[in-house]
Amino acid sequence: MSDPRKPIEVDAGSVRSVGTPPPPSVAPLELAATVTRPAPPVQGPIVLLPPPRHLLAKTFGVSLGLFAVGAVGLQLWEFVLGAWARNTAVGTSVGVMLGIAAASGASILLREFIGFQREMRKLREVDALSREAAELLAGKGHGRALRLAARIVDPLRQRAELADAIEHFRRAATTAHSDAQVLDLLADAVVRPLDRLAYQAVSRASRDAGLGVTMSPFGLLDAGIVVWRGLRMVREVAAVYGFRPGVFARWGLVRRILYTAATQGAADFVADALLSHVGARLAGLLSARVGEGVLSGMRMARLGIITMAACRPLPFQEQDKVSIARLGTEVASALGSTEPRS
Repeated sequence: MSDPRKPIEVDAGSVRSVGTPPPPSVAPLELAATVTRPAPPVQGPIVLLPPPRHLLAKTFGVSLGLFAVGAVGLQLWEFVLGAWARNTAVGTSVGVMLGIAAASGASILLREFIGFQREMRKLREVDALSREAAELLAGKGHGRALRLAARIVDPLRQRAELADAIEHFRRAATTAHSDAQVLDLLADAVVRPLDRLAYQAVSRASRDAGLGVTMSPFGLLDAGIVVWRGLRMVREVAAVYGFRPGVFARWGLVRRILYTAATQGAADFVADALLSHVGARLAGLLSARVGEGVLSGMRMARLGIITMAACRPLPFQEQDKVSIARLGTEVASALGSTEPRS
């Protein structure tokens, strides 16, 4: 008997008719590589868009303020009418006093608002001058610095104590000097003498803040001393460079100081210069009771130097680090002398 045979399985793809030539070999398909080009570099600083101000929130704030003012005014008016109903002389006196108070308060607010606008405009001008001066100091040009120096000196001519210094600069600076040399002469003759006065104000504020924190019995008083002395120092330093900030303008100046510290690298420059020569001294005092006061004084000195950078018409240069380091040494020594001796 013959063995049964299994059915033959044929792949349909491999069957071709007899006499048909084999298909030509096809090369594998190769996709061209996508050419990636690097993104173009960003030109200039990246500017963050301010958060949108919602109309509803502004309307709420304005309406709430008007409601509070109207409620207070209505209460005062009813009080005057009640006093008038009881006694004509008393009502008249109360009305006159209220009118005088309202007129004087309105004049004070108006003066503060005008002063705020004026001081903020001056700060913006000083910031523009400082940026232009930094550009000229970094370059090697001629001719532009004399015009910039004239713009810096012009608002200082009314100060009698700077008349000789300005005249000395005018005689020393010529068109033969480069832009950087002209600005160096301006800094030596006019700006750095003002810096010395500002250093004295910063040193006093740092010493007062450090001693106050050292002697303060609790933390809330520490914060009050630092804030009060810091605002007073900001006003004194601003006055050295020709600013007369009022209450509103002082807070605007503090905002400008924070902006200067965040955008112009002034904080890093000051920290490097201020702590370069007092690090060992400060580290040695940290274990003593006066260490917290020393740290508060050094923070106050740092705030003062950044205030100078915001009000100064010229940027700090490398040679200014010596004076800043000397200030830090004086502050640390003055506060360290209060350490109790064993």
